[in-house]
Amino acid sequence: MKEDDLYERKYGNGYKSGWEVKLYDWDIVEKLMGLGIRPNKSKEGCLIESEFNNHLLRGLFDSDGCVTYMNGRKGLRVQIAGHPLYMEQIRKSYDFMWKVSFMGKLEIVSLFTQDEVVKFYKFIYSEASIFMNRKRSRFDEFYKGR
Repeated sequence: MKEDDLYERKYGNGYKSGWEVKLYDWDIVEKLMGLGIRPNKSKEGCLIESEFNNHLLRGLFDSDGCVTYMNGRKGLRVQIAGHPLYMEQIRKSYDFMWKVSFMGKLEIVSLFTQDEVVKFYKFIYSEASIFMNRKRSRFDEFYKGR
């Protein structure tokens, strides 16, 4: 891969940007497509079905999600935001009681009940060695001593 094969692309007036990768090896392209990765994948809403789904959901949460306190630190809320077609696949693929809201063109899936938040926490961090420390520590800090 050459240095200019991975670059940031600005759209419109520079408000939005994205990353592009040029691949010249058709074998690699076919393998990625076999895993469900397509051009504009976040608009198509594809998910890779595998035994690593907890790691995939943790990656989505780490990149496009948040965990916040609610009710005066009496509980936690989990949210993940993204394209509506992609969020639909998340809701269908993961057995949680998702609540849906919208912010502009983004769909936000949320977990409010503490049983669901604990279930989410246990699921995404099961056998996890790589994660965003600040997000995991929010959970750990809250559940310590409870």
